[in-house]
Amino acid sequence: MAILGRRLERAPFWIRWPVKWAVFGVVLLLVCYPYPPLLRRHLQHLRRIDELPDPNEPLLQPLLRELDEHLAARGVTTSAPAEWLRQVQIFVNRRIPYEYDWDSWGVVDYLPTLSEIIRQGKEDCDGRAVVAAALIRARLGDAQLVGSSAHMWVSSPLGDTMGPRGRPAMTSSAEGMRIRWLEFMNLAEFAVGVALFPIPREAIIVLTAWLLLLPAEVRKSQALLCLFLLIQAWVLLRLSGSNLAEPSHWGARWALLNVVAAFLVVGLAPRFFSKDTGRSVSS
Repeated sequence: MAILGRRLERAPFWIRWPVKWAVFGVVLLLVCYPYPPLLRRHLQHLRRIDELPDPNEPLLQPLLRELDEHLAARGVTTSAPAEWLRQVQIFVNRRIPYEYDWDSWGVVDYLPTLSEIIRQGKEDCDGRAVVAAALIRARLGDAQLVGSSAHMWVSSPLGDTMGPRGRPAMTSSAEGMRIRWLEFMNLAEFAVGVALFPIPREAIIVLTAWLLLLPAEVRKSQALLCLFLLIQAWVLLRLSGSNLAEPSHWGARWALLNVVAAFLVVGLAPRFFSKDTGRSVSS
């Protein structure tokens, strides 16, 4: 492996960097999706996301009866839209306890079908939103899944529910899913995902990125500084996303600057760093 690594570092950049990116992509895939078939199903479900909240799903009917009983017991009707939607959210949150996809499905993100959610009995925000949208469609005839890169909620004729967070970057419809990419690719929202992901798995990604960044000739001080910057970026991202409702945009930007600095450090010639032992890391 060491010999292959040295040969790769001495290859032309147009060979070296595509190979490095391919290696990083494979590691990233295996870390985030240890069960790759779930990624394929996840993408299939995203393509037909508007079909997921099916009000005619047989497994939904007991929940519908429970919801009607819940609303009737509180004397809530659609004549009070805000309270009706609030009670729907309370019901869904109680009936489908929150659980991260990593714990439920063993992957970083998975959008399940309505039947999978009901059978599983636990889900994160997107699964809960699918259930809520199906219940609302069954009673109002219309509801759409909307959200951002870190959260999903429901838009209905009576208003929004399931924890709306302002203007959505993603909106589902019968024609498919519409995404405003500039709003969807939000670094602070990405930090939320980093904050929730298991630390050991993220450590594998950070260390892989560090090893792939190092050039053939690099001093130990240079390599350690690069590692320090990458770890600092990682910590900043986790801290920035720790407040799920209001992630820190500035903290996420500082993290990005640390990543850029790490690239610049390994791009410098080794002579800019003081001698360590007179040998490079690759030796």
